[in-house]
Amino acid sequence: METSPTSRRAVRLAGTRPGRGRSGRFGFTLIELLVVMGIISLLIGLTMPALGWARRSSRRAACLSNLHQIAIGMTVYMGDNKGILPYVMPLGKMEEDDSLLAALKKYITDFEVFVCPSDDTGVAEELGSSYDYYPGWIMWARELFRGENPKTVARSTTKFYELEPGRWPVMADAEGWHKPLDELGQNASYWDGSVAPLINWSDPKWKK
Repeated sequence: METSPTSRRAVRLAGTRPGRGRSGRFGFTLIELLVVMGIISLLIGLTMPALGWARRSSRRAACLSNLHQIAIGMTVYMGDNKGILPYVMPLGKMEEDDSLLAALKKYITDFEVFVCPSDDTGVAEELGSSYDYYPGWIMWARELFRGENPKTVARSTTKFYELEPGRWPVMADAEGWHKPLDELGQNASYWDGSVAPLINWSDPKWKK
């Protein structure tokens, strides 16, 4: 029995694979492409905030590590100096004799630890360190407002920290670079050697 041309054409069309044109290549309709692009855009929108949060968390962890290394160097310094805190300015570059960096150069070899990974305002570049040395501020204030003797102010400030070792920060971020991970966005090291995000002084946890 002879098959008609129309029947043969119907058989060939029925045997064509789904999704292929006459050229044999796969193709997508405009609607399918728009759906795929929408899904990709949605996935990017969902993952980008998570990636940003992960990067901020990583930088905060590196900052806390920096503060811990500085705290170790300061502890060794105090062991060589009768247990007294360095009598230096709160901030200052290595070439300045009265800077914390100069005082600790014997105990800390990698001065990159004085640069917070989140310091995006150039504090370290301008002042030598991303971190404030709080005892330096206290010494400066005691000399200026109480007329305390420069020869004894470092010892009296050390005694002040010994009274509440886990309450007052020794070193802390100069600015709130770690927001919104924490309220203040600043990390700090304490007299007892601990490192943690700086707590707002109005916070009940700080008052305990």
